[in-house]
Amino acid sequence: MRRDIIVSALLLSIFAFVIYGFLHDAKEKDIERLTSKSMQMILTSYNSIINTYKISAQKDMNSLLENSDAMQLLREFKYASESDKSIIRGRLYRLLYKKYYQMKKLNIRQFHFHTHEGKSLLRFHKPARNGDFLIDIRESIKVANQQHKIVSGFEGGRIYPGFRYVFPIIYNGEHLGSVEFSIAFESIERELGSVLPSLGYQLNLSKNVSYDRVFLWHRDYFIKSILSHNYYIENPEISLVTKKLQNITIIQRLEEYIQKNLSSISEKIETQQNFSIPTVIADAGYMIHFIDIKNTKNMHAAYMISYSKFDELTEINDKYTIFFILLYTAIFMIFLLIVIVSNQLHNLSLQKENLQHLLNQQENIVILSSGTTITYANQKFFDFFNLNSLDEFLLKNNCVCEKFIKDDRFFHLDKIKDDENWLDIIRKLPQSQSIVAMMGKNLELHSFSVSVNIYEHNIYILSFADISDTMVEQIKLQEKTLHDKLTHAYNREYFEQNIDQIIIDYTKAGTLLALTMLDIDFFKKVNDTFGHDIGDVVLQELVKVIGDYSRDDDILIRWGGEEFLIIFKVHSKNGLFIALENLRQSIEKHAFDTVEHITCSLGSSIYREGEMIKSTIKRADKALYTAKNSGRNKVVIL
Repeated sequence: MRRDIIVSALLLSIFAFVIYGFLHDAKEKDIERLTSKSMQMILTSYNSIINTYKISAQKDMNSLLENSDAMQLLREFKYASESDKSIIRGRLYRLLYKKYYQMKKLNIRQFHFHTHEGKSLLRFHKPARNGDFLIDIRESIKVANQQHKIVSGFEGGRIYPGFRYVFPIIYNGEHLGSVEFSIAFESIERELGSVLPSLGYQLNLSKNVSYDRVFLWHRDYFIKSILSHNYYIENPEISLVTKKLQNITIIQRLEEYIQKNLSSISEKIETQQNFSIPTVIADAGYMIHFIDIKNTKNMHAAYMISYSKFDELTEINDKYTIFFILLYTAIFMIFLLIVIVSNQLHNLSLQKENLQHLLNQQENIVILSSGTTITYANQKFFDFFNLNSLDEFLLKNNCVCEKFIKDDRFFHLDKIKDDENWLDIIRKLPQSQSIVAMMGKNLELHSFSVSVNIYEHNIYILSFADISDTMVEQIKLQEKTLHDKLTHAYNREYFEQNIDQIIIDYTKAGTLLALTMLDIDFFKKVNDTFGHDIGDVVLQELVKVIGDYSRDDDILIRWGGEEFLIIFKVHSKNGLFIALENLRQSIEKHAFDTVEHITCSLGSSIYREGEMIKSTIKRADKALYTAKNSGRNKVVIL
């Protein structure tokens, strides 16, 4: 046989194999697209249901706070003797048990009060079970009582796991404990079924949030799941969902399929991420979704499994069967195309090698990019990031811009709008502003001056020149100019340079920005009595006290003399007042060296959208003046 025929036959076989692989991948992508769409519908519906219950729980909480009798009983319980606590617990149960039964009709499984110490105060679903410490096994109760924050999410418990909404109870400024409203999965399953009809939904609980978490005498509430020894489901004797699914034949067959393929499915289960399994049983298509359910610490707690019909799967199989038949009948016609494409690919490969060689001769990091992905990179790029190939980089990143450190001294992605291409922006910047920072292989921060030039249509050649040594000296100098020399707090220069960005950052998530003017009462007397050296020490120690109290988002600025400005991110005026009052008391109670005790007056105001920041400062100054003239050592908010 002639050599060219043999070569043609070989190329034709390779081509057929490639096209077969392509069609196979396309088929998998079609299935994946429909699978992803189906998964997204479930996630959207699930999140909508969870949020609806969250709103309902908030309403119940608001109603509870308005019940002065209940609040008074909780306050009495906090200070009661052990013998009186049982009586108060009974009074609280009699006061609210009708409300509990009303909530049960609205799918609330557990209505549970906790003491401020994190003990069970009263379980309406199990009134006889109380007094056990929960704070070490229930993160939600720990956060609600120690941080006074609302916590929601799925969580195990001593009796039942559930979708929990835990609220700190703060009445008239006093922390009395917390209360939770818990939703059973049956309620979620029923709502999901009404929105997205399916064969069934089942909750497979992680062992550590179910079997290991409950009282020993409640462990028979759970039975082992088919997934592994690390997962449990609720006993059909207490769960209508489990009981219902046991009587559905196709569910049993799908579970048999899972067990038969458990070795491969287990790898996906161990990722603790969402995934889906499409399958065909008796010429009918089905979809099995595994939805990762997070706990209150945003960690994996369970898998919600959705079983549903997937008729599109058989349609896809039929469609691609036709494609495969057409492939083999058209092989000869495609032969010439293979030869042409092969030649083109060879030429392209040579161009790529020549370009790579040219780029590797450069001293700077050089890449080709469209702004969203990288096409080529030189050896300096791979050396800097400790990579072997561009593919290794693209496994975790699309664009080099994702490596830019978020630091307002440098250019980074937060400085552009979502619909803007960063390359279009940085090209227009002066050289002094087109500087980025990136972390190298030794975790060392490097500064680069970036130059951008057009390579070809929509592709740019970027050069990154390392200017780290120059930038280090510049940054050190800048740091000195932005901090107060005596106290090391920020100064007015920092405020002027950064306040516009701070307003954006502190208000974009629905939070509020508050400015507080703090002034030491009778500071002149400190200087006159102990001398200015001691006065300086007091200022330094005050900054440390404020720093120990402050959160990461709080910014302290020395405004002048003994006057400081503090920037807060808050959710409400009431929350601001509580924070300021706690700060005032912390300063008042602190024992300073030599002078022992000082007090401070605080005036504050919340920034109003669109106003000049000077207006906010003026109101805060006025509030401070009011605090000073009304006796000092006070908090005033205007």
